[in-house]
Amino acid sequence: MAMKRSKSILYSSLALAVAGLSSGTASAAQITGWNLDNVLVSGPDSDGVYYSDVYDKAPVDSAASTNGYIKYDLVEGAEPGLKVVNDAPL
Repeated sequence: MAMKRSKSILYSSLALAVAGLSSGTASAAQITGWNLDNVLVSGPDSDGVYYSDVYDKAPVDSAASTNGYIKYDLVEGAEPGLKVVNDAPL
């Protein structure tokens, strides 16, 4: 009897979890632009590649640090290597 009840509870919990996950709708905020005050763009290098180093604060600040960069060429995109697109088809 205890095994039958625990399976019933498990299936009920699973059904509630699936229903909760599938019934909601997701929406994203509208992006209108990117503040480039913390980006340092350089390039092109000898291969025609551009780099946009992204900092945690203005690059002129001596305490600024970066965790990475965006590498791109002009075929892929324009400065800073990303483009904001809203309402694009999925």
